[in-house]
Amino acid sequence: QLKYQRMLERLEKENKELRKVVLQKDDKGIHQRKVKKSLIDLYSEVLDILSDYDANYNTQDHLPRVVVVGDQSAGKTSVLEMIAQARIFPRGSGEMMTRSPVKVTLSEGPHHVAMFKDSGREFDLTKEEDLSALRHEIELRMRKSVKEGQTVSSETISLSVKGPGIQRMVLVDLPGVISTVTTGMASDTKETIFSISKAYMQNPNAIILCIQDGSVDAERSIVTDLVSQMDPQGKRTIFVLTKVDLAEKNLASPSRIQQIVEGKLFPMKALGYFAVVTGKGSTGESIDSIKDYEEDFFQNSRLLRDGMLKAHQVTTKNLSLAVSDCFWKMVRESVEQQADVFKASRFNLETEWKNNYPRLRELDRNELYEKAKNEILDEVISLSQPPLSKYTVLPPVLESEVSCHNAAIQFMEETLQSRLKDTDSVIRDMVGPDWKQRWLNWKNRTPDQHIRNETKNELERLLKLHDDHTAYLANDEVTTVRKNLEGRGVEVDPVLIKDTWHQLYRRHFLQKALAHCNLCKRGFYYYQRHFVDSELECNDVVLFWRIQRMLVITANTLRQQLTNTEVRRLEKNVKEVLDDFGEDMEKKTHLITGRRVQLAEDLKRISVFLELVQAQAHH
Repeated sequence: QLKYQRMLERLEKENKELRKVVLQKDDKGIHQRKVKKSLIDLYSEVLDILSDYDANYNTQDHLPRVVVVGDQSAGKTSVLEMIAQARIFPRGSGEMMTRSPVKVTLSEGPHHVAMFKDSGREFDLTKEEDLSALRHEIELRMRKSVKEGQTVSSETISLSVKGPGIQRMVLVDLPGVISTVTTGMASDTKETIFSISKAYMQNPNAIILCIQDGSVDAERSIVTDLVSQMDPQGKRTIFVLTKVDLAEKNLASPSRIQQIVEGKLFPMKALGYFAVVTGKGSTGESIDSIKDYEEDFFQNSRLLRDGMLKAHQVTTKNLSLAVSDCFWKMVRESVEQQADVFKASRFNLETEWKNNYPRLRELDRNELYEKAKNEILDEVISLSQPPLSKYTVLPPVLESEVSCHNAAIQFMEETLQSRLKDTDSVIRDMVGPDWKQRWLNWKNRTPDQHIRNETKNELERLLKLHDDHTAYLANDEVTTVRKNLEGRGVEVDPVLIKDTWHQLYRRHFLQKALAHCNLCKRGFYYYQRHFVDSELECNDVVLFWRIQRMLVITANTLRQQLTNTEVRRLEKNVKEVLDDFGEDMEKKTHLITGRRVQLAEDLKRISVFLELVQAQAHH
């Protein structure tokens, strides 16, 4: 029998490799056709929907799943890892590591990967760094789910594992049952674990995978009493004896192991009894090395050689096949019954919707949030588009020539007056207070200001004699001014004369430009009536009109660019806040309330559930 068992395992290994090649080939062409989900994926989605619909599992009391229970450190997590063919769970020596239920969806696929329900990241289970990251993430999620002051949580962590040759099923790993609350644990930890375990096991279609440590005395078992209470007839219980290698080594009477696997020692009944070895106890062992060790042990074990154990009762491989067969048998029997209940519920909810909210779409909380989010972002974008009159770049077609001329004259006049005012201020600072300020404010000129004032008076006489003088003061004119000042007893430097001349000529030029501006303002009347005056040229008015238009266009462009930049920044910040709110289900539940949204939520869940059930029926 052992010989045939080894031949079967070798053929299964070859078949596994061929299946992997076929799956990879199909995976490459997956974009060419619509992906058809596997039955296990569809069923897992049903469980997820029902889990969200009712966190207490009241609505899925009749849906099957494999519940893994056992005393703390009995090896139940190791059994689950052998079924998943990867060491995915955090480990600790004698320490409670499973602090919340972990739902593991197992299915076949071309690559050995794991993924959380609410995350898009794939963990490659063939790489040690990904395995380490996965174990760390599971531990973080467990600790995060535990409320302050508690040791365990009833919140379920959903995880999917795919790989070649993995048996299809859904398992739930529960915290280990304890007999004593130790230091550091919450006082109600023992009762909480019992409550969580009972909540899962009381489902009449839940397959109970009862894990018993074979290396300890059977009388110390707590979980067997709990299982016998929940399933007295043993119609949905599979008993698993772990650490058989230690049991064979330590027990004086090997027949005691035989009594256990025959169901004669424990006061409980089961569909099947299995004996497995899940390693030597080292956390660094790989799945392959554990399989090899398990196979070598049973090949050489006198328990199997002497007939105390049957070949079909040993190894995690046979256990996986038995659990998978039992699981899918219950799936077929229970899903249709649950679907009938939900069809009636959907009819009632649809009737309520049609009566209370006619001609309205059934938008659930997520859809309403996305709609509101888009409306807010549209409002932000509208800020960058003010009325057209605010940002008119070119003058209107019907804008009159008179208004353009008057605007240019006004702009030119204001600019010249501003420059003239600044120049007068500079000259006043150069020459000091006049006679009125000296008498009223009791101020006097400094010696330097006195020299500049005399220089100013002399240069003003020069400008009066030569009204069309150029901006440049010739050297002979500088000499003449200096000698005239020396004749009055004022010693002056040529540099000071030129500096004073610059400001005086600037004022003279601006005054002439203002006078010319006034002439052009009056002269536009004659220009409109085609009276040509060759002596009056107003090209500078046209120049100022062009400068004014350029400034208006530039200001509007810069204003628009600044507005666009700020609106984009505001849009980015608002979008980040809204995205954060969108990922927080509690926040959305708080913000979006009412019977309408709750009714839409219930209808959406039930409709998706029934669609998945219908998809299962076509498999």
